[in-house]
Formats: sequence, structure tokens, C-alpha cells
Amino acid sequence: MDPYRPCPTDFRETYLRLGQDKAIEEHYRTNWRCIARWIDECGGEELRAERRAITGMPARPHLRRGNQQLQEDLHPKQEAFALAFVETGSASEAWLRSFADPGLAFLIGREARKMLENGEIAKRVRQLQEGRGATSG
Repeated sequence: MDPYRPCPTDFRETYLRLGQDKAIEEHYRTNWRCIARWIDECGGEELRAERRAITGMPARPHLRRGNQQLQEDLHPKQEAFALAFVETGSASEAWLRSFADPGLAFLIGREARKMLENGEIAKRVRQLQEGRGATSG
């Protein structure tokens, strides 16, 4: 018997919709190692590049904790998130406005929280809030 779970026939389409996140692990009820193997089986870097093209996100370097370098400039969607967060005060609303994927509504809270935990985004939000306070006073 094959010890590996075979790649589902709809994996490519599901990955393009959900990306490599907990959502796809929960969808297929498997772990990240299995998802990574399926990505490689379905095209690897070409599949990842197609997902990046759909989402508009740049390629992520493989960084390990302790060796991380924060990028100086935010991606346009990250900047849009920061602006929307300062405007609304709601991370969930800001995430919806900047990433606008209603099919992933069940991820809003977690994804919004991840955006606020990103050091560069948090820094930009503080800059915007300080700038807003200086102009409104």
C-alpha cells in the first residue's frame, strides 16, 4: 500500500483559490507536508507563481526566525490594508477592503490579525495614525 495520500484531482483549482494556508489543510484534512508534496506534484514553482499572479502578492523569500529582514516598502495591498485600518479602526473591514475575496470570508479574522502582527504593516499603521493626529489637531 502507498504510504502517501494521492493528490486530489481538484487540488490545483483549490490551491489557486485558497493558497497554502491552514484553510487548504482543513479543506483536505491533511498537514502542510502533504500539501507541499501536492504542490510539487502539480507544478511546484509554476503553480506558486500562478497563485501569486492571482493574488497580486510578491514572492516570499524563505526566511527562518532570527534571520528575518523586514522589507522596507509594503506591497500595495498591504498599504491599502494599513490605510483602511486607520480609516475604519477595524482590521476585519480593512482586510475585506484590501484583499476583497468574499470566498475566503471564514478567514477574515485570522488574516486581519496576521496583517496587524506584521512588523512593517504595524509600523505603517502607527505612521498613518501619527500623521492623522498631527493634521486633525
